[in-house]
Formats: sequence, structure tokens, C-alpha cells
Amino acid sequence: MSIQNSNLKQKIQESYSKSLESNNKSLRYAESIGYNQNEINSLPVHSVENSFGCGNPLDQIPVEQGSTILDIGSGAGIDTLLSAQRVGESGKVYGLDMTPAMIDKARQNALQAGYKNIEYILGDAEQIPLKDSMIDIVTSNCVINLTTDKNKVFKEIYRVLKPGGIMVISDIIIDDLPEDILNDINMYTSCIAGAMSENQLVSAIQKSGLKDFKIIKRQTIDKLLTSLCSCSSLDISQTDIQRISPYLDKIASIKFTARK
Repeated sequence: MSIQNSNLKQKIQESYSKSLESNNKSLRYAESIGYNQNEINSLPVHSVENSFGCGNPLDQIPVEQGSTILDIGSGAGIDTLLSAQRVGESGKVYGLDMTPAMIDKARQNALQAGYKNIEYILGDAEQIPLKDSMIDIVTSNCVINLTTDKNKVFKEIYRVLKPGGIMVISDIIIDDLPEDILNDINMYTSCIAGAMSENQLVSAIQKSGLKDFKIIKRQTIDKLLTSLCSCSSLDISQTDIQRISPYLDKIASIKFTARK
């Protein structure tokens, strides 16, 4: 990877801030990645239109009332709002994002939805500003691929989880993409070039101390999802889509779990 880490975070912030202004997706996009109509209808429309995920992390995952959830890369808030419904008034949800515009949008959406059990925090997944062993469930949706030090992110997840706590992540994995794609910063901010292979993912999770890793859902990225974009489509041109089309079978959206 020849992309300089120092430029990446600034580029990602700029890309996702800009996306809030002009990248409102159809509600059909949320359905295509796993949100059901009841979930969509229960949320402020802007939280759904400004979702940039590749799955629905907490779908089919048991969540007890009173639980504490951390959503890494919470964006405009779609997963924090759904989490707030699941944990109830006695629970707590933290949304962590490094982009100020996303934090502002999420707070607006939470206010509109009337949830008081969500706290949005400006911060970095590689240095989570929370205490040790305070989270029951860590979730994230198509964000870890954007981070510059994946090993550090999983170690931070391990640190903040309570003993027995679980991680439930939707993200992208790749396999043998060409160097010109891997070294393209627009492909990085669009959740492709920074993604890990499955072997790299397994290794990073094992090094963190997390155990019982399991992939519970896998979906190959088809042409429709690529054109809608599995993240910030502002950075993917039609030429980029044509470049990556031959490799769609090497890009997958997965949901995986592990526990402390």
C-alpha cells in the first residue's frame, strides 16, 4: 500500500462530509443491504438516506434490554438508532465517529427520533475514548476497512468489551485485487482498497485476544450494489466501476462475530 496514512483520514473526513450534502440514497439501498421495512419506517428518513453501510450488523443478534452498545463509525446514526430501540431506556448506546459533520447529523436524527439513551462521541476507532470493559456489544458497519491500523482497532474493541461481550461487524473483505486499485485513494475511501483479506481479518482478530470468530453471513458485491456504492459513491466514477467490474467476485460483504 503506497497511500500515505497521513492523507487518508483527512480524505475520508472530506469525502463523508461531502456525502451528506449530495449523496442521499434511495431507501431501497437500505433494503438491499439487509434492513427490513419495519426498521426503515421506524427511523428518521435522513438517517436511512445517509447510511453508508454494507449490511445490518444487529439483524438476528439477541440484544438484552439494559445493554450497552458501541457503534464504531456511527455515521448519520442508522445503527445507533436501531440499537437504542433494542436496549430500551435502561440501556445505553455510544456512537463513535471521526467526522464532525457525521456527529452533528447523527445528533439531529437522534433528537428527531426522540432517543435520549444515545451519546455521540467524536473520536478515532484506533484510540476509542471509552474506559476498559464497559461495553456489552461492539458493532460497526463498513468502517473498519477505512481505518489505517486494523490490528489496533481490534485491540481497542477487545479493551472496551466486558468479559463475555461480543463484537458484531458488517464489513468488506477482498481477495487479490490489482495494485492499481489497491493504491487508488478513491477506492480506499469507497471501502474497497483498504479492506482486508479473510486471512488478514482472522489474524488481526486472533492477535487482539478476541475468540470464537465466526462469519455468519456472506454476500458477494454485485454490480447493482457497486453502482449504488458500498460506501461513499461520490468518489467512484463510472470509469472506476468499469475498472472494478471484472473483480466483483473478489469483493464480499460479510457479517462476523467474536467475543472477549
